[in-house]
Amino acid sequence: MATGLSSKRILLLMDTLRTTEPEAMELVLREEGYREDRQLKRTLETLGHEVFAFGLGDSIEDLLRVVRRVRPDIVFNQCEAFAGDRSLEPQVAGLFDLLGLPYTGASPRCLELCADKGLTKKILSYHRVRVPAFAVSTARRPMRRSGGLRFPVIVKPLEFEASEGIAQSSFASNWEEARARVEYLHGKFGCDVILEEYVEGRELYVSLLAEARPQVFALRELVFGAWPEGKPRIATYQAKWNDDYRKKWGIRSDYARSLDPKVEQRILQVGKKIASLFELRGPARVDLRLTEEGEIVFLEANPNPCLYRGEDFASAAERSGLDYPALLDRILQQAWRRRRPLPAILRVA
Repeated sequence: MATGLSSKRILLLMDTLRTTEPEAMELVLREEGYREDRQLKRTLETLGHEVFAFGLGDSIEDLLRVVRRVRPDIVFNQCEAFAGDRSLEPQVAGLFDLLGLPYTGASPRCLELCADKGLTKKILSYHRVRVPAFAVSTARRPMRRSGGLRFPVIVKPLEFEASEGIAQSSFASNWEEARARVEYLHGKFGCDVILEEYVEGRELYVSLLAEARPQVFALRELVFGAWPEGKPRIATYQAKWNDDYRKKWGIRSDYARSLDPKVEQRILQVGKKIASLFELRGPARVDLRLTEEGEIVFLEANPNPCLYRGEDFASAAERSGLDYPALLDRILQQAWRRRRPLPAILRVA
């Protein structure tokens, strides 16, 4: 298949429990649980690239050794953790900056910023983007009073992704319920917690390829088809990842329908504004709520969203005329354009 980018050597980087060499990753990718990763690798190969999959465990030395051996032109960065610690995701991207290797997706600064759901809301509030009222309870100094919060609220980990730590019990109608959930999250995960005003409305996802002139794709929505009337609609971990739960309640990801064209344009413009403020680059997703009154409320920004075929981001791109191979090619082209002719601090010999 022809591609806009000439053949490159690509290091497909994933995080695994233990360091997994490219030869061993070929066996791992045959397992059913890695079907999507296998499909991603094959698509990159179909585009004419030589792809080496590597599982990063807890050894930077092993990564450097593989980089020296493979000598990649581009790192396709699918790594979300180091040694099982998601908070170290920005440092992995930072290593490639030091090496002078172009890589797909977000920069360390963007990853660090977007991980803090409280800080992102402070910045957007300053720039007159509506955000839910919120308060942060740290593990070191837990909240003892509501601090004037309006209820109901959603109580969730401050820096976790993929709805981890979010359940129906995250919805709190009063301070007593909120405090119980805060104490539970502090105790179970040892994490900081954000208490966030619950915003009733449609949950919409703006997917975009973010650069100087970002390209926004078709809006996606989390639909609660058979959800009980009056029960809060929350993107819990179950609602996102448990197929039986989703089937029971008619929860599905779909294209946003029946939107007034002017409202849709406002939503896309808000998504692009947020992408610019947070210096998102490459594939990114902005999660919003649209109230019955037509207000657009920011929830969170997701640099490096899931890129698997059939998931929200790839589906949004396809609806907008960019099929899966073309999408991956565009992502690679963006990374390649960002390469810098600067001396590497750590030489890749």
